[in-house]
Amino acid sequence: MHTTLKDHKEKITDLVNEAIQETFRLYFQIDVNIEKVFSFKPINEAVTCRTVIDDKNTTAALFISIEKSLLIDLAGKIYSPEMAQSAEAYESCAMEITNIVCSRIKTYFNDNGYNFGMHLPEIVSADDYDKSEIELLFSVREDKLVVDIGFLNKEKTAGA
Repeated sequence: MHTTLKDHKEKITDLVNEAIQETFRLYFQIDVNIEKVFSFKPINEAVTCRTVIDDKNTTAALFISIEKSLLIDLAGKIYSPEMAQSAEAYESCAMEITNIVCSRIKTYFNDNGYNFGMHLPEIVSADDYDKSEIELLFSVREDKLVVDIGFLNKEKTAGA
């Protein structure tokens, strides 16, 4: 497969936008809008999740960073107010959102000739997070949510 992630950017942007909007509406009764800017100040106290999809030749990483205050609000719609403040509760919301979005992306690529498997989402530190090929910024009221997606061709990096 000799396509690049940028060849799929428009479709992936639409898929991610739809997945984020549907997830927030269905699970949290909140409307989310994609921003038209792609550079911004860092988000406050971000919780970042990474999910990897891969096949024998290609690895793609999806990073979703969500402001902690937003995650606590989201967790409060599922858990008790006290429980929503715990890292376990708000991180589980972040991982579920990441899982839903990445599942859509994996399905799209598998429908277009790939054979991706998907790893479980995990919380990562800022040190594990690299700028990727596609960056999307969403706003939820005054809070921010960022989705970054990057491809890595295993064949090209094997000898590096």
